[in-house]
Amino acid sequence: MSQENRTAGRVITDFTLVLMDEAAKMLDLHATAHDLSEKGFRIETQANVVPGQIVQYRVVAFGGRELRGRARIVWAQRTDLALWAGAEFQDLSWAERRMLRRATSPPTADWLVISMQALLAVIWIGLMLGAWFGLRSPFWRPQLLELFPKGVAAVALGWSLRELLTPDHH
Repeated sequence: MSQENRTAGRVITDFTLVLMDEAAKMLDLHATAHDLSEKGFRIETQANVVPGQIVQYRVVAFGGRELRGRARIVWAQRTDLALWAGAEFQDLSWAERRMLRRATSPPTADWLVISMQALLAVIWIGLMLGAWFGLRSPFWRPQLLELFPKGVAAVALGWSLRELLTPDHH
């Protein structure tokens, strides 16, 4: 997977958020942090925050670990149900950035492709071992040699049918 595709993927995140002002006065004990990234996050809150305001935050996530620090409110918009705001991190450490990257990045391994390749390998190994033991057996050798041309014809027919049914990508 290319670097371009990995960064294009986005993992939607919703974490419990505690918001306080700069003097550590509680603004919202039950806010929600959405779409965390290394740059910041989106806030869903009942508190009144304004662009340019510095807030202290505590994001409860990451397997019980907390992310704490200061953030600057970049934008704010009131709706009927809540106030939505964008917060920009002010001073994240290298370890906090790494923790965020791990928690919010899509998996780098495509396990479906890996498991399909492993299954295919097991099938091929089984077929090769079966053919090896069959050709060494005095009982199975004549049957296998008699079925070989029919097997080749069946594979060719299956391959041609697959090509006929696959849409052209021109």
